[in-house]
Amino acid sequence: MPLAMLTSTAHTTRAISEGDTAIRQPISTSRRVGFVQLHGGSGLSTTAAAVASVLASRRSGRVLGVDAASGPLGFGWHAGTSDPAAPPIPTAPSERRLRARDGADAVAGLPQAASGLFTLRVGDAGAPASTASWAAEVSPIARFFDLVCTDWGVRPWQSDLAEIADSSHVVCLIARAERRAAEEAVAMIAALQGQESEPRVVLALVDVANGRRRDAGRVLETVAGHAGVPVLGIPFDTARAAGRPARSHSRLAAARLAGTIVSSAITTRVTAAREGVPA
Repeated sequence: MPLAMLTSTAHTTRAISEGDTAIRQPISTSRRVGFVQLHGGSGLSTTAAAVASVLASRRSGRVLGVDAASGPLGFGWHAGTSDPAAPPIPTAPSERRLRARDGADAVAGLPQAASGLFTLRVGDAGAPASTASWAAEVSPIARFFDLVCTDWGVRPWQSDLAEIADSSHVVCLIARAERRAAEEAVAMIAALQGQESEPRVVLALVDVANGRRRDAGRVLETVAGHAGVPVLGIPFDTARAAGRPARSHSRLAAARLAGTIVSSAITTRVTAAREGVPA
């Protein structure tokens, strides 16, 4: 048993190390990544915070995580920059950030996690942020970060999902690793890619039901065969869901997703629609 445990640990360490090549790729200009789910309870905030934390800890440039969703135990809590006992209020406005001229101005007043990730909460307390309020806070400082990762929460297509797509270089769709939820997410891919900005799309299927790993694996395999975009699985992790350090299999999955997102961000083309969002 000790040998098996050692072998498993060595395999995980090697896989994470190999993923660094993708994660550390140079980025010529700031890239925006939008994490979004069509229905609640899909593990969005947990996954987005894990990916952003991996990017911040392994890249030399700054990474910003933006909480544009609602709920007290959201992105900042999972990233380690907010207290669950504190009211879920937006980050205090800052004239330095609004008129940022350098990196020090851009991070003024922003909490920083142990991973190095800076976090910003936008919108009204307890309510999802609009794309306009997001742009007002993020646009003045985005250029000082390699990557801006935004947790948009639940965004049905009928509201502002199209605007989110047009303001993102990469859209990471999060869905439950269940057949119906996964197929619904796949159906949205063409609509997202059809936006003027033509964002890259990545699909992450999260196993949120402990004990159904076999079902989740079959769904992942089936969907990956016809989605037309990268499809990655995120395993169930009771530790991460409870706000404790993620287990090795979850860290590996987050690293793989982070590397896929960086690769997708680099290959996207910066269109006029996206350039219209002030940098």
